[in-house]
Amino acid sequence: MKKEQTSLDFRTTVLSIMKHLRKKEDELLLQYGLTHFHAMYIRNLFIHGQLTMSELTRIIGVDKANTTRVVHDLIDREIVAKLDGERKFKLELTALGRQVAHDFKANLDKFMEKVYIDFSPEEKEQMQNLMNKLMLGVKKAMEE
Repeated sequence: MKKEQTSLDFRTTVLSIMKHLRKKEDELLLQYGLTHFHAMYIRNLFIHGQLTMSELTRIIGVDKANTTRVVHDLIDREIVAKLDGERKFKLELTALGRQVAHDFKANLDKFMEKVYIDFSPEEKEQMQNLMNKLMLGVKKAMEE
């Protein structure tokens, strides 16, 4: 019983952390009328440059319909632009999109510095390694 309680508490803690991080992302993007749903796409286009919709879908790990909806919204807001034809095209951030991504990253980095204020550099690295290991475990479990 104790082990099950610990697992439930860990899951609840992770979900709570994610809820608070999404809320902060929403707060940081409010000035642009965007939300954390948009942030995933903007962040990945900022990091990777040009990507197709299927590449974005795979990287983010969402369904195709969600990607289509969010990308079209970002195109309508002139944050993302389509390149290379109508059927098979790549996406990239516009100048406005790059500015949004830059501002968002800078503000999120400042916030995360506050989050990690009581962590040593070694603890921060260990936390990242453990979270990566947890993600791999989740992916493997999902494949079974």
